Amino acid sequence: MRTYLDCIPCFVRQGLSALREVCDDEQEIDRILKLVLQEIAAFERHKSPPEMAQAIHALIRYELGRVDPYHEIKQRSTQQALEVVTDVRQRIATSAQPFHTAVRYAIAGNILDFALASRFGTRGI
Repeated sequence: MRTYLDCIPCFVRQGLSALREVCDDEQEIDRILKLVLQEIAAFERHKSPPEMAQAIHALIRYELGRVDPYHEIKQRSTQQALEVVTDVRQRIATSAQPFHTAVRYAIAGNILDFALASRFGTRGI
């Protein structure tokens, strides 16, 4: 997998979104986002998008001086997941195809990406 030019706007959005998630200081966000833009500009396109995302998030962690700036969102997402466990188990148990339904929930759980969205529920799975 390689990075295409079409990936660049997503990297910028992802960096800005991550910064806003973990920092309230607009000047600090602006300063770090400029560094993210430099990182994106220097990124070699033969590398994969996950490699770029990793570099962006490492830069944000470094600049903010935090080991895990996403601790709070991880805590919230875990709490949200725990809140729907009973409903998910009920849907699996009453499904005409319980294994198929369980696999779909497992897939959904594995593709949750807070770089793309920060809210989830059980509808539509």
